[in-house]
Amino acid sequence: MKKIILWATLTVFLIALVYFLIPVHIYQSALYLIAIVGPLAIGICVLALYLLITDYIRTDGGKKKEDGSKEESGYEGYLMTVVFLICLFGGGYQCIVHQTNLEKTELDKHGVFTFAKIVDGSSFSTRKLDLSHIEVAFTLENGKPGYASISIPKSFFNRLHQDQQIPIIYSKRHLSVNKIVTTPEEMEHYQNKQNPNTKASL
Repeated sequence: MKKIILWATLTVFLIALVYFLIPVHIYQSALYLIAIVGPLAIGICVLALYLLITDYIRTDGGKKKEDGSKEESGYEGYLMTVVFLICLFGGGYQCIVHQTNLEKTELDKHGVFTFAKIVDGSSFSTRKLDLSHIEVAFTLENGKPGYASISIPKSFFNRLHQDQQIPIIYSKRHLSVNKIVTTPEEMEHYQNKQNPNTKASL
């Protein structure tokens, strides 16, 4: 029973850590690592917990049955595989959704709208991977210079050029949490916040 409690506690802790406790800027910078390692660790814990519970039930609360046998189910292996895959792929998808929600909440609560100048950038992409990004410079609320890297799709990267001024929204708490403002609706939404740098440009 102690092992069951231990693994159950570890499982709950990992779920809370992966989906509730990691700050948005860490989540953003290490999203793929979290989306792989987190669900993998949770899946392993869930399987271990399942095996311990079924073993505990089969042995009548830790006491071996009189014949010492264990009832085997032909579907148990398939069930464990399905549960693990759900934890792995379903959990990874939830990590991506969670990161998107964290970023949106962060920018809504602590976002600052301004205009930034593109100072650098690079694009690398494959059929399944897009690592395109731009480096921008802008003026912070306190008047000091600020710099940030913004990830963008390659298709959008090809439409930009160095020294171009673009509207962005960034978190005053974490400059790494940012995005380009691309639609009139977003522009109006963030401008209505009446940030000091709303009409500032480089």
